[in-house]
Amino acid sequence: MARRHGGAAGPPGRRRATALTGTALARSSLLRQSVGTLGTQITVLVVGMIGGIIIARLLGPSGRGDYAILLTISGLAYNFGNLGFGSAASYYLNRGDIPRPRLTSTLLLLALILSALSVGLILLLRPGKLQLLGSIPAGLVLLSIVATIPVFFSTFAARILLGLGEIAAMNWVRIIQAVVRVFFVILLVLILGKGLSGAVWSFLLAYGVAAVLAVAAAVSRTGWETSLDARFIKKGFLYGLPSFVLLLGNFLNHRFDILLVKHYMNAESVGLYSVAVAWLDRLLYLPQALGTVLYPRVAASDGASSREMVMAGARHAVLIVAVIGGTFVAIARPFIRILYGSDFLGSVPAFYVLLPGVIFLALFQMYSVAIAADGRPGIGATASLLAFVANCILNVLWIPRYGIVGAGLATTVSYGIMALISIYAYRKLYGAGLRQMLFILSLIHISEP
Repeated sequence: MARRHGGAAGPPGRRRATALTGTALARSSLLRQSVGTLGTQITVLVVGMIGGIIIARLLGPSGRGDYAILLTISGLAYNFGNLGFGSAASYYLNRGDIPRPRLTSTLLLLALILSALSVGLILLLRPGKLQLLGSIPAGLVLLSIVATIPVFFSTFAARILLGLGEIAAMNWVRIIQAVVRVFFVILLVLILGKGLSGAVWSFLLAYGVAAVLAVAAAVSRTGWETSLDARFIKKGFLYGLPSFVLLLGNFLNHRFDILLVKHYMNAESVGLYSVAVAWLDRLLYLPQALGTVLYPRVAASDGASSREMVMAGARHAVLIVAVIGGTFVAIARPFIRILYGSDFLGSVPAFYVLLPGVIFLALFQMYSVAIAADGRPGIGATASLLAFVANCILNVLWIPRYGIVGAGLATTVSYGIMALISIYAYRKLYGAGLRQMLFILSLIHISEP
C-alpha cells in the first residue's frame, strides 16, 4: 500500500513538473477556446456593424435613439425577470448535483414562465403611456417587449451550453443570430424601407432563430425529462440571486443612462450616445470571450492553476483593450464620419470619456467572473449595486451640465468603482499581489520562463 501510494504521488520534483504541465495544458486549452470565442466576437462585431451602420444612416441620430430606447426596454424586461437561473444552471451543470436532462427541462420551463411574467408585468405598467418614450408608436413598444420571450430562451439555453463547456456550439448560435439579424435589417430597413419598425422586427426575428437553435443544441446534448427538479429551483434561486443582482447591476450601469439622457435631453442625443456605447461594447469583446471560457473552468477546478489563468487573462485583456482603445482614439473622428456620417460626430467626445471605463470594466469582468465561479457571486453583485447608485447620482448631476459627455464620465467612474472592489476582494480571498493581477505591473513577470 505504501509503495502504491508513493508511486502514485511521485517525488517532489515530478509532482511539481506534473503540476506545471497541468497548468500549461490548462492555459493552452483556455487560449484555444478564448481565441475561438474571440473569433466569434469579431465575426459578430463585423456583421453587427453592418446592420448598425445601415440603421444609423437610414434612421439618423433621432431614429437611432428611439431604437436604443426600445432595446433598453427589452433588456430591462429580461434582466429584471431572469432571477439568475441561467447563471445557476451553468454552475450546477459543472457540479453534477442534478441530472442534466432534468436540469435542462426545468430551466427551459422557467424561461417560459419568467418571460411570460416579465412581459405581463411590463404591460401592466402601460409603457406606451410613458412620456419618456416620446413619439415611439405603441405597437413598436409592444413588439420590443414581446422580443423578451426569445431572449429568455436563447440566453438560458446558451447558459446550458456554457455549463457543458460546449463553447463552439454557443459561438455558432451567436454567429447565426448576427447573420440573421443583419439579413433582416438589409431586407426590412434598407430594401423595403420599414425604418424603425423594420429594425425592431429584425431584432425579434434574430433572437427567435437563436432561441430555436440554442434550445435544440442544449437538449441534444443533455437529453430531456418531462419532470421538474424542485432542488434546482430552490438551489438555483439561492445561488442565482446574487448573480441576478450582479447582472442586473451591470446592465443598469451600462444602459440606464440611456434613459436618463432621453429624460434630460432628447432622442437625438440618445442616438449619439448609443453609438459611443456600442463601440465601448465592441472593445469589451476580448474580456467577454475570456470570461465566457473561464467561468466553467473555474467552477469545475480548484487551486493555484485556475487563479493563474484568471490573472493571466486579466493582464492580457487589459493590455489588448488599451492598445485597441488607443488606436480608436486616433481614428475615431474619421472612422465615425465615414461609417455613420457627419451627423454622428457628436458621439466622439462621449466615446473618449468612456474609453478608460472599458479598461475598468474588463478588470471587473475577469475577476468578478472568477469569484462568482468559485461560489461567491455576492461580491460582484455588491460592487455592481454600489456602482449603480454612484452612476445614478453622477448622471443626475452631470447630464444636465455636460450632456452625453457627463453620462460617459458617470459610467467610467462607476466602472472604476466596480474594478476596485473586485480587485480588492480577489486579493483578500486568494492572496494575489497587484504585480500578478495588473498587466502593466507584471510585464516582466509574464515573460519569465
